[in-house]
Amino acid sequence: MLSNKRGARPREPERPKEYLLCTAPSTYTRPRPARYRAPTAMRNPLPFFQHCGRDWLVATTGLPLAAQGAIMRLLSYEWSEGPFAAAAVRAILNTDELEAARLWAEVAPTWFPELPEHAGYHANPELEAKRREAEEYRERQRQLGLVGAKKRWTRHR
Repeated sequence: MLSNKRGARPREPERPKEYLLCTAPSTYTRPRPARYRAPTAMRNPLPFFQHCGRDWLVATTGLPLAAQGAIMRLLSYEWSEGPFAAAAVRAILNTDELEAARLWAEVAPTWFPELPEHAGYHANPELEAKRREAEEYRERQRQLGLVGAKKRWTRHR
C-alpha cells in the first residue's frame, strides 16, 4: 500500500484496467435500441440483480438443469447488456446451433417474450421491471442527496 501523506489513510496501488472490469470484454457486438442504452446521469449501473432462491426453485421445478442454466445465463446477459436478439442466443449460451435452438425453444415463450415495441428483441418482463425500479430508486436517492447537500452547504456561505 502506498501512502500519499504522513498519517493519511493508505491508498490502493494502481491496478490495470482489466482488473476493474466485472467480466472480460465481449467480442460479440450488436446494435441495441437507443431506449436500452444506459442513461448519462447513471454512470454506474447496478452490477447485480436480486435473485430469490425460493422463487427460482418454484418457477423452475419442471425444467431440466440445462434449461435452468440457459435461463440464468440469459438473465445475467440481459441485466448487463439489455434486451437481446434471438440470433445472439447461440453466442450468449456458448453452445452449438442445435443445442441453442432446443434450449431457446424451451425457454423463450415463457421467460423471454419478444418486445412489442422492438421487434426481434427479447427480454424478461420481470427483470426489466426490476431494472426500472432500481433506476427510479437511484434517481430518488440522487435527488435527495442534492437537496441534502444544498441545505448543508448553503448555511456556510
